[in-house]
Amino acid sequence: MAGLAESCQPVTTVLHGLTCENRLTQTLFVQLQKNAEISGLFQSLHAGVSQPADYKLEPHLSLLYQKLPAYVREMLVHETPIPLQEITLDELWAVAISEQLESLDDFSGWQTLLICRLDSSPLQATIDT
Repeated sequence: MAGLAESCQPVTTVLHGLTCENRLTQTLFVQLQKNAEISGLFQSLHAGVSQPADYKLEPHLSLLYQKLPAYVREMLVHETPIPLQEITLDELWAVAISEQLESLDDFSGWQTLLICRLDSSPLQATIDT
């Protein structure tokens, strides 16, 4: 994966707005425009890493992981300003996560496998299995 990161340039994409879902990992998030660079990076990663067959690329930036009532999530969407119109992604993170993410306690098992700057060298190149 470090080799892939070294061969990719940072990716700039447009923010499509703030939204929410009734999912712990997408309580409040900014949708990102799917572009050729993001799709190509995903395809390269998908080819090298086993993913669930039904995984669908939905680029986003999570801002909050929390169980909240729908009215609170909607209030946050309407009252939270997003001062940016685009964002540049310049790091690639490989993270092993639990298949079951229903409570904040489930995040304690997350394990960072690799952090690489795009078009650069690894910041942290340890893989703990």
